[in-house]
Amino acid sequence: MPPLPEAIILVLAPFAPLFSHLVWPHAQLLLLGAILAPGTRTVTAALRVMGLAMERRFTNDHRVLNRATWSARQAGRILLGPLVPCLVPQGAPIVLEADDTVERRSGRQITAKGCYRDAVRSTQKHVSCCFGLKWGSMMLLVAVPWSRRVWALPLLTALCRPAEKSPQRRHKTIIDWVRQMIKQGRRWLPGPRLVLVVDGGFAAVSLALVCITHQVVMVSRFAGMRRSISGRDPSPKASAAPNPPRGSASATCWAGRAAPIRPGKTWR
Repeated sequence: MPPLPEAIILVLAPFAPLFSHLVWPHAQLLLLGAILAPGTRTVTAALRVMGLAMERRFTNDHRVLNRATWSARQAGRILLGPLVPCLVPQGAPIVLEADDTVERRSGRQITAKGCYRDAVRSTQKHVSCCFGLKWGSMMLLVAVPWSRRVWALPLLTALCRPAEKSPQRRHKTIIDWVRQMIKQGRRWLPGPRLVLVVDGGFAAVSLALVCITHQVVMVSRFAGMRRSISGRDPSPKASAAPNPPRGSASATCWAGRAAPIRPGKTWR
């Protein structure tokens, strides 16, 4: 691998203690390849864009993700350190977002795969399912100067295993993983105000209680709980359309619209 510029070395230096001296060069190679690779960011695509398509020992780069020992939680903590002072204004609340995604995988050796609802292909009338890995992630929402949209920067990621695929360990749902992530985020950031933004699928009382205990503002859609709080139905039932008039009223209406009959005219 060619030598890296000094600016990139300064950015990657805090992550060096997470890896051994043998794994660290391969980790840098995969990181730069993932940044430069177009399309799907796989290990093969990263090696190809770095000019190592004919590398004979490519298995060493694959082992960074499947065999090497390093902590993704500690990497998220190191990554959060420079992001908050650089992208979050001083005194502003830190906004975090939690969401889940399904990675379509169908290999026989993938033990953690399950059958989940496909959010892209499903509609209100038809539910489509797919096999794959379900990942839960917590992201930092920041406004970057080169875009009008708010960017979500992933910090923590957890694999949600199906209940039937984890008999020897306690099964954790996506709600349990988000609860654990928000607790970890409060430990890393004990001082500033935290705001957690989730969709309606995470509107659980257990998650709300954890946010109250750790002084985190939770923003979500609690459509099913509005009636119990306000005491009235949030979505009143629509009344049926009135039936059309019948009998003499209908005959009078059509008689008024009929054309006058001229004397001596015969209708056939």
